[in-house]
Order: sequence, then structure tokens, then C-alpha cells
Amino acid sequence: MGYSCSLFDYFLKIDAQWWIALVILIFSFVLIELLLQQFKKHGYKKIIVTDLLAAVMFIEYVSTVLSRPVGAEYLYKLELFWSYRYFYSIGVIGVLFENGYNILMFVPLTFLGSYISKKPSLWKAFVFGLCFSLFIEVSQLLLRRGCFELDDLFHNVVGALLGYFVYLLFANFCNYIKNRK
Repeated sequence: MGYSCSLFDYFLKIDAQWWIALVILIFSFVLIELLLQQFKKHGYKKIIVTDLLAAVMFIEYVSTVLSRPVGAEYLYKLELFWSYRYFYSIGVIGVLFENGYNILMFVPLTFLGSYISKKPSLWKAFVFGLCFSLFIEVSQLLLRRGCFELDDLFHNVVGALLGYFVYLLFANFCNYIKNRK
């Protein structure tokens, strides 16, 4: 007869860091909901966008930190733009795709963050992108699940600024459509 595993046994086998991430996600949703309920003037659209922002942040954290295996040592690269020098010296195009991914990954964060902000600004987008990128990079270093790289930090912040500019285009387009009627 085969071994039957109960649901409880299955949950006990899940890595502790996944449990921590799940608790953080649930806590974030509850906190965001409580804060937004205090400000009824935001309406449901902003509540939905805020929940979406929290979900995107969670998915990005899981995909860049928790989904990686634990390494044997703490890894870091403090040389800015090493990936471009590596590409030009050896020609491995994969590093350029990684840079592009790091940029594109942060575009939706600041787009959504700017949407829910009362007064979106380039400075807020910069600080938000820098803080979340630092959170990811420091987590990778301390949990030994990846490499802390200044290149990643730079490209994430570029993506955050790009997300703000995409938001501005979107907001201007919406205002144009609204004023046209």
C-alpha cells in the first residue's frame, strides 16, 4: 500500500522562508485594506490597484529571492556596470537580457505606485525603486539566495524611473480623453 500524506504533513514540509513570505503577503494585504478603508475617498479603484501592487511586489520578491536555492556562501558584486564590460569582452548576450529584465521588472511597480499616490513624483519613484531594490538585493545576500549586485540595483532604479514616465504618459492620455468629451 502506498504512503498517504495528509494536507497537514504537506504544509509542514514547505520551506520556512515560504511561510514567512506568505505571512508577509497576508499581513500586507490586511494592512493595506485597513489603511484604505480609513480613506473612503480613494474608492475601490485605488484599493484594487493597491492590492495589485502588493501582489506584484510579492511575486517579484518570490521570483528573485525565494525561488532560488540557498548557496554555500554570501555572494556580492560591487563593481558597477560589470555586466557591460563582461558583454564587450566575452560577448555573452545573456547578461544584457538580465539587465533588461531588471529594468522591466520595476516598471509596473512605480506605474502602480504612482497611480495610487496623491502626488506622484520622480523623486518618490526613485526612492520607492531604490528601497525595494535594496530590500531584494540585501535579502539575496543575507539569505544566500543570489548575488547582491550594484548592477541590479542600478537597473532596477532605471526601471522604476521608466515606470514613472509610463505613468505620466498614461495619465496625460487619460486627461486628454476626458477633456475631449
